[in-house]
Amino acid sequence: MARDDVFQVRHESWPAMAESGADRAVMNKLGSIVVTDFYTQLALGGWAYVIQVGALSTAVAGTAALTALIGVGVVDNNAGYACLPLHCEMHIATYSTATLFLSMLEADMAKKRFSSGGTALTPRNLRGDSPRTFNGNAYNNTGTLVLAAASAAPHTVELGRGVGSEDAQPATTFTDRGPHFLWDVRRSGHPVVLVDAGSLVLHHGSTTATDTMYGNLQFAQLDKTMLV
Repeated sequence: MARDDVFQVRHESWPAMAESGADRAVMNKLGSIVVTDFYTQLALGGWAYVIQVGALSTAVAGTAALTALIGVGVVDNNAGYACLPLHCEMHIATYSTATLFLSMLEADMAKKRFSSGGTALTPRNLRGDSPRTFNGNAYNNTGTLVLAAASAAPHTVELGRGVGSEDAQPATTFTDRGPHFLWDVRRSGHPVVLVDAGSLVLHHGSTTATDTMYGNLQFAQLDKTMLV
């Protein structure tokens, strides 16, 4: 009887398959099926992007306090597409006399939030050959980034928050021991999917004075028909 194997051991060499090509799935020498996790596959397939808030030694200003109307970064997703946040981190650069540092990553599920100001960014595809370009717009707070009012609850979702010190920090001695804020979809437990017009918004500020910060946001975008 002819065999009809659906898996093949390819422990050391994987063939480069052409798009729409057909072959047996990969297994290793232990007999385990090799499966790429969904978020890694998004990057491998050219669906993942990144924006940076601040660059090298040039930080951007935080806000005087967290507000729905000013942000340090925003990604607006266009109708017809689905957008998934993957990873976000924010670091404080200078403390001055600022107190109560707060950071937050927000997903507005119902509208695009950019209003005016800021500096336009071109999201970088996380696959080196950039097989796709992001369909939407992105901005950071180099110049005041003004946002439209947030959608009414429950359509705006707080994905994560970082709370810093209540007291003013001595700028000459205090150091940022790792990210002030870190959110990652693999740690959060549940993905968030924007469908059609929506936004991912980075907030960072302090209640007195104004600190400066750096950050980055990684996210994926697919044609919405691939998910819904």
